[in-house]
Amino acid sequence: MQAPVSNHTSKVITPAIRAPLLDSHRLARIYKGNQKAAIVRTLTIAVLLVFALTAFWVDIFEFKHLVGIILCGLLLIGLNVPRLWLIKKLIRTKDSYYTLSLTFNILEVVTFTAIMYLLGGTDASFLTLLYAVLVCYVGVVAPKKFSFLLAGICALTFLSMIALETLGILPHKCILATTPPLPQHQLIISVGVILLLFLTAYVSAFTAQRFRSIKDNLQEKNTALEITMKEMAAAKHELRKAQDELEKRVQERTAQLSKLTDHLQAEILIREKTERELRQSEESYRRIFENSVAGFFQSTPDGRFLKVNQAFARILGYDSPEDIISSIIDISTQYYANPEDRKRYEEQLTQKGHLENFETRVIRKDGSIIWVSSSTRAYFDDSGKPIRYDGVIIDITERKQAEEEREKLQEQLIQAQKMESVGRLAGGVAHDFNNMLGVIMGHTELMLMKATPESPFYNGLMEIRNAAQRSSDLTRQLLAFARKQAIRPKVLDLNETTEGMLKMLRRLIGEEITLAWKPQSQLWLVNIDPSQLDQILANLCVNARDAIGSRGTITIETKNVTLDERFCHVHKGANPGEYVMLAVSDDGCGMPKDIMEKIFDPFFSTKDPGKGTGLGLSTVYGIVKQNHGYIAVYSEPGHGTTFRIYLPRHTGKRKPQQRLKEELPKTSKGETVLVAEDEPLVLNTIRDILDQLGYKVLSAIDPNEALEQAQQYSGEIHLLITDIVMPGMDGKELAGHISSLRPNTKVLFMSGYIQDTIVQNGIVEEDVHFIQKPFTPAKLAMMVSNILRRGQDHGLTEEYQAGNAYC
Repeated sequence: MQAPVSNHTSKVITPAIRAPLLDSHRLARIYKGNQKAAIVRTLTIAVLLVFALTAFWVDIFEFKHLVGIILCGLLLIGLNVPRLWLIKKLIRTKDSYYTLSLTFNILEVVTFTAIMYLLGGTDASFLTLLYAVLVCYVGVVAPKKFSFLLAGICALTFLSMIALETLGILPHKCILATTPPLPQHQLIISVGVILLLFLTAYVSAFTAQRFRSIKDNLQEKNTALEITMKEMAAAKHELRKAQDELEKRVQERTAQLSKLTDHLQAEILIREKTERELRQSEESYRRIFENSVAGFFQSTPDGRFLKVNQAFARILGYDSPEDIISSIIDISTQYYANPEDRKRYEEQLTQKGHLENFETRVIRKDGSIIWVSSSTRAYFDDSGKPIRYDGVIIDITERKQAEEEREKLQEQLIQAQKMESVGRLAGGVAHDFNNMLGVIMGHTELMLMKATPESPFYNGLMEIRNAAQRSSDLTRQLLAFARKQAIRPKVLDLNETTEGMLKMLRRLIGEEITLAWKPQSQLWLVNIDPSQLDQILANLCVNARDAIGSRGTITIETKNVTLDERFCHVHKGANPGEYVMLAVSDDGCGMPKDIMEKIFDPFFSTKDPGKGTGLGLSTVYGIVKQNHGYIAVYSEPGHGTTFRIYLPRHTGKRKPQQRLKEELPKTSKGETVLVAEDEPLVLNTIRDILDQLGYKVLSAIDPNEALEQAQQYSGEIHLLITDIVMPGMDGKELAGHISSLRPNTKVLFMSGYIQDTIVQNGIVEEDVHFIQKPFTPAKLAMMVSNILRRGQDHGLTEEYQAGNAYC
């Protein structure tokens, strides 16, 4: 279908040039055009085949018709191969190309007609548009006679198909109507198709002829233009000759003046060299000024910038040097964060004439503050008055932040070392101190059990017991602060636990102070020892009460929070993650900054002597750190104080807690208890308590003696009570040996020092019975009774709480 554009350059064609040979460029264009036409034909046939497949799918015609359509389509596509081969091998003139194209066009018309018939015959008359497209294409690219000839062939073929259908020679394929079309309808369609084809042939031939005429006119004008350009070239040649003659004369005159200009030329060379060096120097300075990472500036003593480079604008957050020059009209207030720094800057420049590494804080465009280091030189007039400052700045914000970070880390290190020292002291003393307290409290309780309130020494015994309990509380606070307190964490809802304490807290703070409770619904769970939470709330509320004095409000609040990297960067010691926040606020007197820096120090107190131990907030601090939390305090004098405690969110499920009935059995059933304790006074006290309760007691001063008694004793040993920290063998190892000898013997561990084998990081191991020294006879009796009577199936929480009352 593709043919080259006809190029009739002359209206009169002689026989000698009727069939000129085509050059290689024209042949290549013809071949390429036919390749594109082959692609278009292939796509058109593909569309028709899709249409045919759709019609066959909905049972419009039979399978044999579909096969016929496919064969015709493949024939049309296959004609592309011989067409392209013949064009490449045989075609050398236009006439031969037109003849070959017409031959293949006729084959395409016949094949199109066959497809039209198979798709419905007369009902598929709309496909005659393919005739029109083919005729239009030939009319454009070939002489006029070819388009009319092809239009006639298309009309004859179409009429032949209609005639054969009408005469019944070919069966009618009615796919779009229920009945064959009427003869008059076929006549109308035939006439319409013929008119369409010849009208298309005429319009396309006429349009092509007009385009060829326009092309001929343009070629004629192009020829005339070429003649004009040749004439202009001739004139230019003559002008060039005249110019050469003139240049020759000028050269002769110039030669006469050359001697006069030699000395001027030397001076010019010297001047050019000087100017070139000056330009290079200026260019070098400009590159340094504009491309330096440091910020260069020129300013006036009255507070305006004359010139700055791009780096200066970038450091201060401006888009361009012009932006900062037009925006800052008063350096002292718009550039310096502290106007006093500007005064010091000018004073030093006036005295020294230059300034190096002047560190100050400046204001960026967005209002943020950064640190810069300035080096400046001042220029003075004849009277000694400064007229300009030239200088350079560098951004030292990161260095300053690093220095501040180092200072904070140093402070934290000192604080940690101080805390560790106190912790080691508390842990070291706790073992022996708690042993002695246990002896005092045990014997006091035993004597009180035998005495009556009318006894002359009863009040003295009560004072001894109270003093021992206060000493036990003091030891417990020290251990809590040093994070060496034995704990049993439980999964808690802070709202439920705090609500259970509100009544006690209101009694603690008094009636004149209002206690406001603001819980958040659907609060996350935390994992903490309930007794530690009691200590936190009690200590914070007591501090808030003392800060308020008479009348005021204490607010307890809970909230789910997520700490991000930005928060943790500002608040050292905090770690990113999900937390439950417990806040205690008051509207009391508040604290200055110097007091806030010391409030967590042990034994630091602002209360009057005798009104505080200085361990309340230290205990809170230790508990929070032991539970991997974070504590923050906000306070201003006269505006109250807020403590915010962040406890890590527990993502596990909450286990139901069982409650044991606390009762003190008056008698035992004569069970045998083996007691291993390396401190004689404590051993004797425990033996006396158990004897009085009716147990049979085997006592051992060291682990080896306990093993010997376990091996030699013929009866059943129901319970082993052993200290954990003992020389030669610890209590856990001793329990293992005895369990191998007597598997039914239960074990109760006791200790006054928690850094041992059953307490890891302050947390008592699961499935372990433990009582912390010092303890009262009542608590020991309840622990022993619960273990022997109820076994280990009842859990450990209540046993631990009972044994931990005075720890």
